[in-house]
Amino acid sequence: MSDDAATEPALLGPDPIAPVGPDLMAPGTPVRVRTAWGLLLAAPVATGILLIGVALTLVAFVGVRGLEHSRAEVEYDRTVLEQTTEVQQRLTNHINKSEELASTLSLGPMFTSRVFEGFFESGGHFGQRLQFDGIVVVEQVVGTEGFAALRDREIANENPGFAYAFNPLGVEDALVITRRFGEVLDEAPTGSRLDPVLSSWVEQSAVQGSTVVQIDAEASQLFPLADPEATENAGYQSLNGLVLVTPIYTAGDEPTLRAAVLSRIDLGDLLQSVQGNDELVALDLLVGDKLAASTVAEDERGRAISESAQFSVGGETIISVQGYRTGFDTPRNQSNAVLTGGLALSFVLAWVGRATRQHALTLGRLERSEHDARHDVLTGLLNRAGLTIALSHRVEDRRPPELVGVLFLDLDRLKIINDSIGHTAGDEVLAFVSNHLRRVTQPADIIGRFGGDEFVIVPADARSVRDLTRLADAIIEALSEPCVLSDRSLQIVSASIGIAWVADGEASAESMLRDADVAMYRAKDAGGNRWVVFDADLRAQALARLEVERELRKAITEGQLEVHYQPIVSTTDGMVDKLEALVRWRHPVRGLIPPGQFLSVAEETGLIVEVGELVLRDACKQAAKWSAQVGRSISVSVNVAERQLIDPGLVKTVRSTLTETGLNAEQLELEITEELIIERLDHRLTILRRLSRMGVKLAIDDFGTGRASLSQLRHLEMVDTLKVDRAFVENVASNETDQKILTAIVALAQSVGMETVAEGVEDADQATKIKENGVDSIQGFYFMRPSPSHDIVPVLRTPFELPWSAQQSFLLS
Repeated sequence: MSDDAATEPALLGPDPIAPVGPDLMAPGTPVRVRTAWGLLLAAPVATGILLIGVALTLVAFVGVRGLEHSRAEVEYDRTVLEQTTEVQQRLTNHINKSEELASTLSLGPMFTSRVFEGFFESGGHFGQRLQFDGIVVVEQVVGTEGFAALRDREIANENPGFAYAFNPLGVEDALVITRRFGEVLDEAPTGSRLDPVLSSWVEQSAVQGSTVVQIDAEASQLFPLADPEATENAGYQSLNGLVLVTPIYTAGDEPTLRAAVLSRIDLGDLLQSVQGNDELVALDLLVGDKLAASTVAEDERGRAISESAQFSVGGETIISVQGYRTGFDTPRNQSNAVLTGGLALSFVLAWVGRATRQHALTLGRLERSEHDARHDVLTGLLNRAGLTIALSHRVEDRRPPELVGVLFLDLDRLKIINDSIGHTAGDEVLAFVSNHLRRVTQPADIIGRFGGDEFVIVPADARSVRDLTRLADAIIEALSEPCVLSDRSLQIVSASIGIAWVADGEASAESMLRDADVAMYRAKDAGGNRWVVFDADLRAQALARLEVERELRKAITEGQLEVHYQPIVSTTDGMVDKLEALVRWRHPVRGLIPPGQFLSVAEETGLIVEVGELVLRDACKQAAKWSAQVGRSISVSVNVAERQLIDPGLVKTVRSTLTETGLNAEQLELEITEELIIERLDHRLTILRRLSRMGVKLAIDDFGTGRASLSQLRHLEMVDTLKVDRAFVENVASNETDQKILTAIVALAQSVGMETVAEGVEDADQATKIKENGVDSIQGFYFMRPSPSHDIVPVLRTPFELPWSAQQSFLLS
């Protein structure tokens, strides 16, 4: 029973219309039943009212029953559409992953077997939303010299047992298996020759210049198959799966086929992961006109739901996903309530009104459900699905050289707002942005929230790229206006915008969104609050950045990161009581990589939290060890990045690290840049005070280059040290203005009881002038470059010779 029906009183008792019989007026019959039947029998008018009431009730009952059926049908059709779209999207993702691997392999020499396996094990290419269960790489080998060269390369690349599984003598050319991963037959080891059928697939992909999709029944040389006919597979009528064949070409002006990637998708697992336990939806997957997989037998299919979801691979093979209705349950609660209540004679008119109102509400819900399926609840804009459909129609309807452009917008600091103020404030920012996007666009423009903090705009009347950039400028200007959040003005809303466009040639909604997304990240890397138009160089840079991220993840797990230390020297006696910990990456091939080449990627991907914990642990362990070796307290200073400062687990991590390493809290100093304490000071003060109460020292790094005001510094009573940025040190020996600035900073620090450290000191003149201005400590190449921990102990035992001390000794002599 529905909630509405459940709250109605039982107007005529449990049996309002009892059968007429001799016991009708018996003493045990309910009084209200006797009264109702008495009125019916006594007054012809009551009979007429009852008949009208019954007629109207039946009309309302039939109407609401039909609405219930329609609503259930719409909900069911939407479920089928979502599942077909999900299967299509996953197959597209598999093809993109196969082409990504081929693109990566084409950038240089063939990976070793170990690196090849690591690519999948670390990258998560198996499991979750990808159903690859086998990957094979074959290489085109030509002539006797080619076979010999391949064998020599494999033996040199950690594969000393490599041998051909066939006699290469007299073979002019062949496709040879060189890499394999996952469920691949033992009968197809590395060194095997690809059979003619699979070789023809590779040749087909080379001719098309793109990925070829085949049903795997003929791939029995490579992948383990069940019955090649349609059989029960994990509860599905399905062949084993699909084989994706992606070519890899040689570099140069006239590229030729170099190799190919053959990957197998388990369709049974893919369909099961999409549908779960849903037994009311049937799905067919066809490659061309061949049925590759079906979730039910052919005689159990119902009516097809709309048109199949189709997409082409390489412009040749058409893959279709068709949904069928096998049955659905229609709830009867509301119609039964109308029937039961409507038969009450005295309230027939009220029930008619209720049924009419329920009729209207049901129609409204049906309309809203169709609207909500393609719109974002928070902003009212198109959601990802609706946006993709609208953009696809716009691209398909264009007539070259008509231009279609996409602006991909990402808010620069929404995550920080969510993490620091809360998601309610983040939702207010999203609503603010959506309202301003509506204001600067035209009614015919397509606007959508792509997901999270991402928006997409497709102008309807853009005639040139300049029109697209003008719109981007207008958006950036509109978002620069104050954003009112919970009655406070917040001046931090900005966006990075990527622009992609097509006028001639082929294009798709997916490719345009992908290109605009790449350009957006380029704008974000350049500092945000700007736009970038996509070009071919951006795609290559995006691939390179992904490679840095992949290798950095591997570096963290394999211990390639190491910590170097730079002494902080007292200007009083040259002693070193504190060192700054600085991370370095010792790459097995590229050698020592400076932090400027990977820390930005770590910040962007969130890996900086793991890197920071690694540096913190090593620094605390070394400080405790050095203190024991030299017999006095040695402190260590560790940088804290923005992602770490908003991490709710930072305080817990610091406390557990100190306990684990045995270091006193007073021997640990955490450095926070000036920029990090300017925005959301109240929130970050809470974290800093908790650290200070533990006994941890705090320092402001790069002081003087940010926008911190005296009023903000007034709240930083827990900070112990100001580190003067190298910008004020570089010319301090010769520039009177820099000397005055340095003097002012030192006076400011001393007035609030902070120590001062000058960074980036490189010569004796700088050091002397800094000493004259009253700076407490000096750090820089003049004394020592950042060095491994094993080089530090002599520095701790012997003080540095200070240039002014040497001058005094000379004068005295």
